[in-house]
Amino acid sequence: MQQDQALAAEYYRRAAEQGFADAAFNLALLHQSGQGVAQDAGAAARWFGIAAQQGHASAQYNLGLMYETGDGLPEDVDQAAKWYHRAAEAGEAAAANNLGRCFAMGLGLERSDIDAFKWFDIAAELGLAKAARHRERVARELSPEQRLRAGALAKEWLRLYRDRRGRHS
Repeated sequence: MQQDQALAAEYYRRAAEQGFADAAFNLALLHQSGQGVAQDAGAAARWFGIAAQQGHASAQYNLGLMYETGDGLPEDVDQAAKWYHRAAEAGEAAAANNLGRCFAMGLGLERSDIDAFKWFDIAAELGLAKAARHRERVARELSPEQRLRAGALAKEWLRLYRDRRGRHS
């Protein structure tokens, strides 16, 4: 089995070097887990970065996580927030949740309960159940008018997101 994973890693590397974002993402996952290649957070970050630059939302999210935790990259909450935002804009629910947390705590972004609510609401609507609990915690900090505004911002984002997805299906 290990030999097959090593071969898969080699094929992913070749494809990634030719510009295939999915291959770079998969190679990053292998480096992260140590399957078929040496476990190497720095290499994982490099391949996530390559895929992220090409618009791969899951790679953008993972890159954000690595910047936030300092795993394989220098800890940098500004970069984490930047990559969470890119991934969230692409519809990555976990990234939307983490972006909401960044806004709620002022991590790499100016603290904003309205933006936190918006992104938690989006993450919940995209299927991340725990985001609804975070949204409700933030809602307690908002006035009724602010909650309505934040909810409207989330609904508008979701409408535009679904419209974009519908055109690209």
